[in-house]
Amino acid sequence: GPDHNVYGVSIPGAPAVVIGFNSDLAWGVTNGATDVRDWYKLTLKEDLSAYEVDGEWVSVDKRVETFRVRHAETFTDTVYLTQYGPIVSDAQFTAVPEFQHMALRWGLHTPSNEYRALYGLNRAQNYDQFKASIQHFKSPVQNFTYADTEGHIALHHQGLVYQRGVGEGTFVLDGAESAELPQELPQDQLPFQLDPVQGFVANANNNPFTVSDSTYVGGYWSELRAATLRQNLSGLEASTVTDMQALQLDNTNAFAVRALPFLLSQLETSTGEAYAALKDWDGRYNASSQAAVYFDAWWDLIQYYAWDELFRLPHFFRTPDDVVQLTLMQQQPNHPLFDRLETEEVETAQEVIRKAWEVLLSETLPDSWGAENSVRFSHFTELEALGRSGFNPQGHPDALNALSENWGPTWRMVVEMTDEPQGVGLVAGGTTGNPVSPQYDQALEDWQAGRYFPLQRYPDAQAAQDAASAVWTSENP
Repeated sequence: GPDHNVYGVSIPGAPAVVIGFNSDLAWGVTNGATDVRDWYKLTLKEDLSAYEVDGEWVSVDKRVETFRVRHAETFTDTVYLTQYGPIVSDAQFTAVPEFQHMALRWGLHTPSNEYRALYGLNRAQNYDQFKASIQHFKSPVQNFTYADTEGHIALHHQGLVYQRGVGEGTFVLDGAESAELPQELPQDQLPFQLDPVQGFVANANNNPFTVSDSTYVGGYWSELRAATLRQNLSGLEASTVTDMQALQLDNTNAFAVRALPFLLSQLETSTGEAYAALKDWDGRYNASSQAAVYFDAWWDLIQYYAWDELFRLPHFFRTPDDVVQLTLMQQQPNHPLFDRLETEEVETAQEVIRKAWEVLLSETLPDSWGAENSVRFSHFTELEALGRSGFNPQGHPDALNALSENWGPTWRMVVEMTDEPQGVGLVAGGTTGNPVSPQYDQALEDWQAGRYFPLQRYPDAQAAQDAASAVWTSENP
Protein backbone atom coordinates (compact mmCIF):
# COMPACT_ATOMS: atom_id res chain seq x y z
CA GLY A 1 0.00 0.00 0.00
CA PRO A 2 1.04 3.65 -0.26
CA ASP A 3 1.82 3.83 3.47
CA HIS A 4 3.37 0.40 4.07
CA ASN A 5 5.52 -2.26 2.40
CA VAL A 6 5.32 -5.57 4.22
CA TYR A 7 5.93 -9.24 3.42
CA GLY A 8 4.58 -12.20 5.36
CA VAL A 9 1.63 -14.49 5.88
CA SER A 10 -1.94 -13.95 6.95
CA ILE A 11 -5.00 -16.02 7.78
CA PRO A 12 -8.55 -15.91 6.40
CA GLY A 13 -10.41 -12.95 7.83
CA ALA A 14 -7.32 -10.94 8.77
CA PRO A 15 -6.91 -8.00 6.32
CA ALA A 16 -3.23 -7.60 7.19
CA VAL A 17 0.00 -9.57 7.51
CA VAL A 18 0.02 -11.51 10.79
CA ILE A 19 3.68 -12.63 10.77
CA GLY A 20 6.24 -10.88 8.63
CA PHE A 21 8.66 -8.00 8.12
CA ASN A 22 8.85 -4.56 6.53
CA SER A 23 11.66 -2.11 5.79
CA ASP A 24 12.44 -1.49 9.46
CA LEU A 25 11.48 -4.47 11.57
CA ALA A 26 10.33 -8.08 11.74
CA TRP A 27 8.01 -9.88 14.12
CA GLY A 28 6.75 -13.35 14.85
CA VAL A 29 4.35 -14.99 17.29
CA THR A 30 3.91 -18.16 19.29
CA ASN A 31 0.74 -19.16 21.07
CA GLY A 32 0.48 -18.03 24.67
CA ALA A 33 -1.14 -20.80 26.71
CA THR A 34 -2.59 -18.48 29.35
CA ASP A 35 -5.83 -19.74 30.87
CA VAL A 36 -8.61 -17.37 29.81
CA ARG A 37 -11.59 -19.55 30.77
CA ASP A 38 -13.35 -19.77 34.12
CA TRP A 39 -16.22 -22.17 34.79
CA TYR A 40 -18.97 -21.46 37.32
CA LYS A 41 -21.39 -24.05 38.68
CA LEU A 42 -24.81 -22.43 38.98
CA THR A 43 -27.80 -22.99 41.21
CA LEU A 44 -30.69 -22.38 38.79
CA LYS A 45 -34.43 -22.29 38.96
CA GLU A 46 -36.02 -25.13 37.03
CA ASP A 47 -37.23 -22.81 34.26
CA LEU A 48 -33.76 -21.18 33.98
CA SER A 49 -35.25 -17.79 34.76
CA ALA A 50 -32.85 -16.98 37.60
CA TYR A 51 -29.70 -18.18 39.38
CA GLU A 52 -28.76 -17.86 43.03
CA VAL A 53 -25.98 -15.62 44.35
CA ASP A 54 -25.54 -15.18 48.12
CA GLY A 55 -29.06 -16.39 48.79
CA GLU A 56 -30.64 -13.96 46.33
CA TRP A 57 -32.12 -14.80 42.93
CA VAL A 58 -30.62 -12.94 39.98
CA SER A 59 -32.49 -12.86 36.67
CA VAL A 60 -31.04 -14.68 33.70
CA ASP A 61 -30.87 -12.65 30.50
CA LYS A 62 -32.06 -14.41 27.35
CA ARG A 63 -31.20 -13.97 23.70
CA VAL A 64 -32.76 -15.89 20.83
CA GLU A 65 -30.35 -16.72 18.01
CA THR A 66 -31.21 -18.04 14.56
CA PHE A 67 -29.00 -20.57 12.77
CA ARG A 68 -29.30 -21.08 9.03
CA VAL A 69 -27.87 -24.38 7.83
CA ARG A 70 -27.28 -25.25 4.21
CA HIS A 71 -29.59 -27.99 2.94
CA ALA A 72 -31.35 -28.13 6.32
CA GLU A 73 -34.09 -26.35 8.16
CA THR A 74 -33.34 -23.12 9.97
CA PHE A 75 -33.57 -23.47 13.72
CA THR A 76 -33.47 -21.15 16.70
CA ASP A 77 -31.89 -21.51 20.10
CA THR A 78 -32.09 -19.50 23.30
CA VAL A 79 -28.82 -18.35 24.83
CA TYR A 80 -28.97 -17.83 28.59
CA LEU A 81 -26.60 -15.17 29.95
CA THR A 82 -25.36 -14.57 33.51
CA GLN A 83 -22.95 -12.13 35.12
CA TYR A 84 -20.25 -14.73 34.53
CA GLY A 85 -21.09 -15.43 30.90
CA PRO A 86 -23.36 -17.75 28.90
CA ILE A 87 -24.75 -20.97 30.34
CA VAL A 88 -22.95 -23.44 28.11
CA SER A 89 -24.48 -26.66 29.44
CA ASP A 90 -28.07 -26.61 30.60
CA ALA A 91 -30.28 -29.51 31.73
CA GLN A 92 -30.31 -30.93 28.19
CA PHE A 93 -26.61 -31.75 28.55
CA THR A 94 -27.13 -35.32 29.74
CA ALA A 95 -23.89 -36.95 28.57
CA VAL A 96 -22.13 -35.92 31.77
CA PRO A 97 -24.75 -34.81 34.34
CA GLU A 98 -22.18 -33.18 36.63
CA PHE A 99 -21.34 -30.78 33.79
CA GLN A 100 -24.88 -29.40 33.70
CA HIS A 101 -25.65 -25.78 34.62
CA MET A 102 -22.19 -24.43 33.92
CA ALA A 103 -21.56 -20.81 32.97
CA LEU A 104 -18.41 -19.85 31.09
CA ARG A 105 -16.40 -16.68 31.46
CA TRP A 106 -14.16 -16.57 28.41
CA GLY A 107 -11.64 -13.89 27.52
CA LEU A 108 -12.63 -13.98 23.85
CA HIS A 109 -16.07 -12.67 24.81
CA THR A 110 -14.44 -9.38 25.84
CA PRO A 111 -14.52 -6.84 22.97
CA SER A 112 -11.12 -6.16 21.43
CA ASN A 113 -9.55 -4.81 18.26
CA GLU A 114 -6.91 -7.20 16.91
CA TYR A 115 -7.20 -5.65 13.46
CA ARG A 116 -5.95 -2.34 14.84
CA ALA A 117 -2.95 -4.18 16.29
CA LEU A 118 -2.12 -5.84 12.96
CA TYR A 119 -2.74 -2.60 11.05
CA GLY A 120 -0.21 -0.85 13.26
CA LEU A 121 2.30 -3.70 13.12
CA ASN A 122 2.35 -3.64 9.34
CA ARG A 123 3.19 0.07 9.39
CA ALA A 124 5.44 0.26 12.46
CA GLN A 125 8.91 1.73 11.97
CA ASN A 126 10.43 1.25 15.43
CA TYR A 127 10.01 -0.43 18.80
CA ASP A 128 7.78 2.25 20.30
CA GLN A 129 5.32 1.95 17.40
CA PHE A 130 5.46 -1.84 17.63
CA LYS A 131 4.69 -1.72 21.35
CA ALA A 132 1.87 0.77 20.86
CA SER A 133 0.33 -1.47 18.19
CA ILE A 134 0.35 -4.79 20.01
CA GLN A 135 -1.40 -3.38 23.09
CA HIS A 136 -4.64 -3.67 21.09
CA PHE A 137 -4.10 -7.42 20.66
CA LYS A 138 -6.15 -9.19 23.36
CA SER A 139 -7.21 -12.61 22.09
CA PRO A 140 -5.86 -15.13 21.63
CA VAL A 141 -2.92 -14.39 23.91
CA GLN A 142 0.34 -14.44 21.95
CA ASN A 143 4.08 -14.11 22.49
CA PHE A 144 5.35 -11.44 20.10
CA THR A 145 9.03 -11.48 19.13
CA TYR A 146 10.58 -8.34 17.65
CA ALA A 147 13.80 -7.32 15.88
CA ASP A 148 14.68 -4.17 13.95
CA THR A 149 17.43 -2.77 11.75
CA GLU A 150 18.73 -0.64 14.64
CA GLY A 151 19.74 -3.79 16.53
CA HIS A 152 16.91 -3.90 19.08
CA ILE A 153 15.20 -7.15 20.04
CA ALA A 154 12.17 -7.72 22.26
CA LEU A 155 9.68 -10.32 23.46
CA HIS A 156 6.18 -9.49 24.74
CA HIS A 157 3.54 -11.76 26.26
CA GLN A 158 0.52 -9.93 24.91
CA GLY A 159 -3.20 -10.29 25.42
CA LEU A 160 -5.97 -10.38 27.97
CA VAL A 161 -4.52 -11.95 31.11
CA TYR A 162 -6.66 -12.08 34.23
CA GLN A 163 -5.17 -10.88 37.51
CA ARG A 164 -5.75 -13.82 39.85
CA GLY A 165 -4.52 -15.33 43.06
CA VAL A 166 -2.55 -18.57 42.98
CA GLY A 167 -4.78 -21.44 41.90
CA GLU A 168 -7.81 -19.26 41.21
CA GLY A 169 -9.68 -20.56 38.19
CA THR A 170 -7.91 -23.93 38.17
CA PHE A 171 -11.11 -25.76 39.09
CA VAL A 172 -14.84 -25.09 38.78
CA LEU A 173 -15.95 -22.10 40.82
CA ASP A 174 -19.13 -21.82 42.86
CA GLY A 175 -21.45 -19.43 41.07
CA ALA A 176 -23.72 -19.25 44.13
CA GLU A 177 -21.10 -17.32 46.09
CA SER A 178 -20.44 -13.76 45.05
CA ALA A 179 -16.87 -12.83 44.37
CA GLU A 180 -15.29 -10.02 42.48
CA LEU A 181 -14.54 -11.19 38.97
CA PRO A 182 -10.81 -11.13 38.21
CA GLN A 183 -9.75 -8.00 36.38
CA GLU A 184 -7.46 -7.69 33.39
CA LEU A 185 -3.78 -7.40 34.21
CA PRO A 186 -2.63 -3.87 33.25
CA GLN A 187 -0.58 -3.60 30.07
CA ASP A 188 2.54 -2.42 31.91
CA GLN A 189 2.47 -5.54 34.10
CA LEU A 190 2.55 -8.04 31.25
CA PRO A 191 5.97 -9.72 31.03
CA PHE A 192 8.38 -8.51 28.35
CA GLN A 193 12.07 -8.30 27.52
CA LEU A 194 13.86 -5.54 25.63
CA ASP A 195 17.51 -5.90 24.60
CA PRO A 196 18.35 -8.45 27.35
CA VAL A 197 21.97 -8.93 28.40
CA GLN A 198 22.11 -12.48 27.04
CA GLY A 199 21.77 -11.07 23.53
CA PHE A 200 18.68 -13.01 22.48
CA VAL A 201 14.98 -13.46 23.23
CA ALA A 202 13.29 -16.83 22.92
CA ASN A 203 9.89 -18.39 23.44
CA ALA A 204 8.62 -21.85 22.59
CA ASN A 205 5.18 -21.79 24.23
CA ASN A 206 6.76 -21.71 27.69
CA ASN A 207 5.52 -19.74 30.69
CA PRO A 208 6.65 -16.10 30.38
CA PHE A 209 5.96 -15.42 34.05
CA THR A 210 8.58 -16.11 36.72
CA VAL A 211 8.15 -17.62 40.17
CA SER A 212 8.35 -14.16 41.71
CA ASP A 213 5.33 -12.94 39.74
CA SER A 214 2.21 -12.73 41.87
CA THR A 215 -0.15 -13.38 38.97
CA TYR A 216 -1.39 -16.92 38.42
CA VAL A 217 -2.02 -17.48 34.72
CA GLY A 218 -2.82 -21.20 34.62
CA GLY A 219 -2.84 -22.80 31.21
CA TYR A 220 -0.58 -25.53 29.90
CA TRP A 221 3.10 -24.73 29.61
CA SER A 222 6.00 -26.88 28.48
CA GLU A 223 9.53 -25.76 29.25
CA LEU A 224 11.27 -28.53 27.29
CA ARG A 225 11.46 -26.88 23.89
CA ALA A 226 12.29 -23.52 25.42
CA ALA A 227 15.19 -25.06 27.35
CA THR A 228 16.54 -26.56 24.13
CA LEU A 229 16.16 -23.23 22.36
CA ARG A 230 17.93 -21.24 25.07
CA GLN A 231 20.74 -23.78 25.27
CA ASN A 232 21.36 -23.60 21.53
CA LEU A 233 21.16 -19.81 21.38
CA SER A 234 23.53 -19.45 24.32
CA GLY A 235 26.15 -21.35 22.36
CA LEU A 236 26.05 -18.95 19.41
CA GLU A 237 28.38 -15.96 19.47
CA ALA A 238 27.25 -14.53 16.14
CA SER A 239 24.32 -16.30 14.54
CA THR A 240 23.68 -16.63 10.83
CA VAL A 241 20.59 -17.33 8.77
CA THR A 242 21.83 -20.91 8.44
CA ASP A 243 22.04 -21.21 12.24
CA MET A 244 18.43 -20.09 12.59
CA GLN A 245 17.27 -22.52 9.93
CA ALA A 246 19.03 -25.34 11.76
CA LEU A 247 17.27 -24.35 14.99
CA GLN A 248 13.84 -24.38 13.35
CA LEU A 249 14.56 -27.82 11.90
CA ASP A 250 16.06 -29.32 15.08
CA ASN A 251 14.33 -32.67 15.69
CA THR A 252 15.69 -33.33 19.19
CA ASN A 253 13.03 -34.44 21.68
CA ALA A 254 14.27 -32.87 24.91
CA PHE A 255 12.06 -35.14 26.99
CA ALA A 256 13.51 -38.28 25.41
CA VAL A 257 17.03 -37.04 26.16
CA ARG A 258 16.03 -36.46 29.78
CA ALA A 259 14.03 -39.65 30.33
CA LEU A 260 15.95 -42.30 28.42
CA PRO A 261 18.95 -42.84 30.76
CA PHE A 262 16.61 -43.41 33.70
CA LEU A 263 14.26 -45.72 31.81
CA LEU A 264 17.09 -47.88 30.49
CA SER A 265 18.56 -48.15 33.99
CA GLN A 266 15.33 -49.78 35.19
CA LEU A 267 15.59 -52.73 32.80
CA GLU A 268 17.00 -56.16 33.58
CA THR A 269 18.48 -56.53 30.11
CA SER A 270 21.14 -54.62 28.23
CA THR A 271 21.02 -56.57 25.00
CA GLY A 272 18.88 -56.76 21.91
CA GLU A 273 18.23 -54.60 18.88
CA ALA A 274 15.88 -52.16 20.62
CA TYR A 275 18.18 -51.65 23.60
CA ALA A 276 21.21 -51.09 21.38
CA ALA A 277 19.34 -48.55 19.26
CA LEU A 278 18.15 -46.58 22.29
CA LYS A 279 21.45 -46.76 24.18
CA ASP A 280 23.29 -44.85 21.47
CA TRP A 281 20.40 -42.58 20.43
CA ASP A 282 20.74 -38.78 20.60
CA GLY A 283 17.01 -38.10 20.92
CA ARG A 284 16.58 -36.85 17.37
CA TYR A 285 13.33 -37.70 15.63
CA ASN A 286 14.87 -37.89 12.17
CA ALA A 287 12.87 -39.61 9.46
CA SER A 288 15.32 -42.53 9.31
CA SER A 289 15.45 -43.12 13.07
CA GLN A 290 14.36 -46.53 14.36
CA ALA A 291 15.20 -45.53 17.92
CA ALA A 292 12.58 -42.76 17.79
CA VAL A 293 9.94 -45.38 17.00
CA TYR A 294 11.07 -47.55 19.92
CA PHE A 295 11.06 -44.70 22.42
CA ASP A 296 7.71 -43.29 21.33
CA ALA A 297 6.01 -46.69 21.54
CA TRP A 298 7.70 -47.52 24.85
CA TRP A 299 6.63 -44.27 26.51
CA ASP A 300 3.05 -44.70 25.27
CA LEU A 301 2.96 -48.15 26.89
CA ILE A 302 4.44 -46.80 30.12
CA GLN A 303 1.68 -44.20 30.23
CA TYR A 304 -0.96 -46.83 29.56
CA TYR A 305 0.16 -49.12 32.37
CA ALA A 306 0.91 -46.30 34.80
CA TRP A 307 -2.44 -44.59 34.37
CA ASP A 308 -4.73 -47.56 33.72
CA GLU A 309 -7.16 -46.13 36.28
CA LEU A 310 -7.61 -43.02 34.15
CA PHE A 311 -7.93 -44.85 30.84
CA ARG A 312 -10.98 -46.65 32.23
CA LEU A 313 -12.87 -43.39 32.72
CA PRO A 314 -15.44 -42.60 29.99
CA HIS A 315 -14.43 -38.95 29.68
CA PHE A 316 -10.67 -39.16 30.15
CA PHE A 317 -8.74 -36.78 27.90
CA ARG A 318 -5.01 -37.10 28.58
CA THR A 319 -2.42 -38.33 31.03
CA PRO A 320 -0.49 -35.96 33.29
CA ASP A 321 2.43 -34.05 31.83
CA ASP A 322 5.36 -36.24 30.76
CA VAL A 323 7.84 -34.47 33.02
CA VAL A 324 5.46 -34.83 35.99
CA GLN A 325 5.17 -38.55 35.34
CA LEU A 326 8.92 -39.00 34.95
CA THR A 327 9.61 -37.07 38.16
CA LEU A 328 7.07 -39.18 40.03
CA MET A 329 8.74 -42.36 38.78
CA GLN A 330 12.15 -41.14 39.88
CA GLN A 331 11.20 -39.70 43.26
CA GLN A 332 8.25 -41.86 44.34
CA PRO A 333 8.65 -45.21 42.55
CA ASN A 334 6.43 -46.97 45.11
CA HIS A 335 3.52 -44.57 44.68
CA PRO A 336 0.18 -46.45 44.61
CA LEU A 337 -0.67 -44.83 41.27
CA PHE A 338 1.68 -47.31 39.61
CA ASP A 339 -0.40 -50.26 40.77
CA ARG A 340 -2.14 -51.96 37.86
CA LEU A 341 -5.78 -52.77 38.51
CA GLU A 342 -5.73 -55.95 36.44
CA THR A 343 -3.24 -57.73 38.73
CA GLU A 344 -3.30 -58.79 42.37
CA GLU A 345 0.23 -57.53 42.97
CA VAL A 346 1.03 -53.91 43.79
CA GLU A 347 3.39 -52.72 41.06
CA THR A 348 6.15 -50.16 41.34
CA ALA A 349 7.34 -47.70 38.70
CA GLN A 350 10.15 -50.07 37.76
CA GLU A 351 7.71 -52.93 37.18
CA VAL A 352 5.54 -50.69 35.00
CA ILE A 353 8.59 -49.74 32.94
CA ARG A 354 9.61 -53.37 32.56
CA LYS A 355 6.09 -54.48 31.63
CA ALA A 356 5.95 -51.80 28.94
CA TRP A 357 9.35 -52.94 27.63
CA GLU A 358 8.19 -56.56 27.48
CA VAL A 359 5.12 -55.61 25.45
CA LEU A 360 7.20 -53.31 23.22
CA LEU A 361 9.47 -56.19 22.20
CA SER A 362 6.46 -58.29 21.23
CA GLU A 363 5.02 -55.66 18.88
CA THR A 364 5.68 -55.20 15.17
CA LEU A 365 6.76 -51.60 14.65
CA PRO A 366 7.62 -49.46 11.61
CA ASP A 367 11.30 -49.49 10.71
CA SER A 368 11.69 -45.69 10.84
CA TRP A 369 10.11 -42.58 12.32
CA GLY A 370 9.29 -41.38 8.83
CA ALA A 371 7.15 -44.47 8.28
CA GLU A 372 5.44 -43.94 11.66
CA ASN A 373 4.95 -40.17 11.50
CA SER A 374 2.23 -39.80 8.90
CA VAL A 375 1.02 -36.23 8.37
CA ARG A 376 -2.04 -35.07 6.47
CA PHE A 377 -2.73 -31.54 5.24
CA SER A 378 -6.48 -31.15 5.68
CA HIS A 379 -8.76 -28.68 3.97
CA PHE A 380 -10.86 -26.65 6.37
CA THR A 381 -13.97 -28.39 4.99
CA GLU A 382 -12.41 -31.76 5.94
CA LEU A 383 -13.28 -33.05 2.46
CA GLU A 384 -10.96 -35.95 1.69
CA ALA A 385 -10.35 -34.95 -1.94
CA LEU A 386 -9.23 -31.43 -1.00
CA GLY A 387 -6.61 -32.59 1.50
CA ARG A 388 -3.18 -34.03 0.84
CA SER A 389 -1.75 -37.15 2.48
CA GLY A 390 1.35 -39.30 2.24
CA PHE A 391 3.81 -37.01 4.01
CA ASN A 392 6.25 -38.38 6.57
CA PRO A 393 8.28 -35.46 7.90
CA GLN A 394 10.80 -35.37 10.71
CA GLY A 395 10.10 -33.75 14.06
CA HIS A 396 8.14 -34.24 17.27
CA PRO A 397 5.83 -32.13 19.50
CA ASP A 398 8.66 -31.74 22.04
CA ALA A 399 11.26 -30.78 19.43
CA LEU A 400 11.94 -27.28 18.10
CA ASN A 401 10.65 -28.68 14.81
CA ALA A 402 7.36 -29.21 16.61
CA LEU A 403 4.75 -31.15 14.69
CA SER A 404 2.22 -33.89 15.18
CA GLU A 405 -0.33 -35.66 13.04
CA ASN A 406 -2.58 -32.63 12.62
CA TRP A 407 -0.56 -29.52 13.48
CA GLY A 408 2.90 -28.14 12.87
CA PRO A 409 5.02 -25.21 11.62
CA THR A 410 3.37 -24.66 8.25
CA TRP A 411 5.13 -21.27 7.99
CA ARG A 412 8.87 -21.05 8.52
CA MET A 413 10.62 -17.68 8.27
CA VAL A 414 14.09 -16.31 9.02
CA VAL A 415 14.79 -12.59 8.53
CA GLU A 416 18.27 -11.08 8.50
CA MET A 417 18.08 -7.52 9.82
CA THR A 418 20.40 -5.82 7.36
CA ASP A 419 19.86 -2.21 6.26
CA GLU A 420 17.15 -3.62 3.99
CA PRO A 421 15.84 -6.78 5.74
CA GLN A 422 16.24 -10.00 3.78
CA GLY A 423 14.05 -13.00 4.49
CA VAL A 424 13.92 -16.68 3.62
CA GLY A 425 11.06 -19.02 4.34
CA LEU A 426 8.43 -21.38 3.09
CA VAL A 427 4.71 -21.93 3.55
CA ALA A 428 3.42 -25.48 3.30
CA GLY A 429 1.02 -25.51 0.40
CA GLY A 430 0.29 -23.03 -2.33
CA THR A 431 -0.93 -19.47 -2.44
CA THR A 432 -4.25 -20.34 -4.05
CA GLY A 433 -7.33 -22.06 -2.71
CA ASN A 434 -8.28 -23.40 -6.12
CA PRO A 435 -7.87 -27.21 -5.87
CA VAL A 436 -7.43 -27.63 -9.64
CA SER A 437 -4.55 -25.17 -9.79
CA PRO A 438 -1.02 -26.63 -9.94
CA GLN A 439 -0.13 -24.13 -7.20
CA TYR A 440 -2.77 -25.50 -4.80
CA ASP A 441 -0.38 -27.93 -3.11
CA GLN A 442 2.83 -26.26 -4.17
CA ALA A 443 5.89 -26.63 -1.91
CA LEU A 444 4.60 -29.46 0.28
CA GLU A 445 7.55 -31.64 -0.68
CA ASP A 446 9.92 -28.71 -0.09
CA TRP A 447 8.38 -28.14 3.34
CA GLN A 448 8.85 -31.79 4.27
CA ALA A 449 12.49 -31.60 3.16
CA GLY A 450 13.10 -28.45 5.24
CA ARG A 451 13.95 -26.19 2.33
CA TYR A 452 13.88 -22.39 2.42
CA PHE A 453 13.52 -19.92 -0.43
CA PRO A 454 14.15 -16.15 -0.66
CA LEU A 455 11.16 -14.02 0.34
CA GLN A 456 11.03 -11.33 -2.33
CA ARG A 457 9.91 -8.05 -0.79
CA TYR A 458 10.26 -5.37 -3.44
CA PRO A 459 11.57 -1.95 -2.35
CA ASP A 460 8.55 -0.10 -3.73
CA ALA A 461 5.33 -0.53 -5.68
CA GLN A 462 6.96 0.32 -9.00
CA ALA A 463 9.58 -2.42 -8.62
CA ALA A 464 6.87 -4.95 -7.83
CA GLN A 465 4.83 -3.83 -10.83
CA ASP A 466 7.86 -4.06 -13.13
CA ALA A 467 8.57 -7.60 -11.95
CA ALA A 468 4.95 -8.64 -12.41
CA SER A 469 4.82 -7.26 -15.95
CA ALA A 470 8.22 -8.54 -17.09
CA VAL A 471 8.16 -10.26 -20.49
CA TRP A 472 10.49 -13.20 -20.97
CA THR A 473 11.77 -13.80 -24.49
CA SER A 474 13.91 -16.46 -26.11
CA GLU A 475 16.64 -15.95 -28.66
CA ASN A 476 15.41 -19.07 -30.42
CA PRO A 477 11.60 -18.85 -30.52
